[in-house]
Amino acid sequence: MDRLQMLLIVCPLIFLSGFVDSIAGGGGLISLPAFLLSGLPAQVAHGCNKFSAFIGTGVSTVRYFRHGDMHVKVAVLSAVAALGGSYLGTRFALMLPEPVFRGVILTAVPVMSVLILVDSVRGEKAAPPIPPESRLLVMAVLFGFFIGMYDGMIGPGTGTILIWCQHRFMGFEHVTASGNAKAANLASNVASAVTLIAAGKVLYWLAAPAALCGIAGNWVGSGLA
Repeated sequence: MDRLQMLLIVCPLIFLSGFVDSIAGGGGLISLPAFLLSGLPAQVAHGCNKFSAFIGTGVSTVRYFRHGDMHVKVAVLSAVAALGGSYLGTRFALMLPEPVFRGVILTAVPVMSVLILVDSVRGEKAAPPIPPESRLLVMAVLFGFFIGMYDGMIGPGTGTILIWCQHRFMGFEHVTASGNAKAANLASNVASAVTLIAAGKVLYWLAAPAALCGIAGNWVGSGLA
């Protein structure tokens, strides 16, 4: 497959993933398979995906912040914890042999897709009362770290998991939960992308145009959220 064909496969799907991710999370369920579909090795696909994701997620995060759709203290703590978790998860992913890592991804994507579909069919439940601040901040750190670790290691569905936890356990309504989740997801994407860049797992001729498409998708989606 030549470069033009790979770009034609990847770029439209990355726009779609950015659009979906900015509203409901889970864009990695589209973007990572897009890079794999173009024929890349799994770790390189992971690197290109993280490179394109963190730029688009950054745009979406800024828009949520400017609109006031974010609990700043929770978002910052979640983001800091996600940085550490994502770095550890990414280092673990780089230790896995290529066939094993590809198998992990190809298992995780359909499993996460089914879980998200089942949850959406059940419908959105009313958020519980927001817990006391001390408990709220502890949950922000724990969710940020462990979900960030998953994001660094694999990634698909991270945004949706973060939103779900922010809504179901921390009591935030959907838009604020999405804003908080974006901050944590941005941090985990940055940590993972930097680690993968250092390991030489990013093809810039593919990842850079994909990033622009992700920015466009995130910009459009976050404006509609």
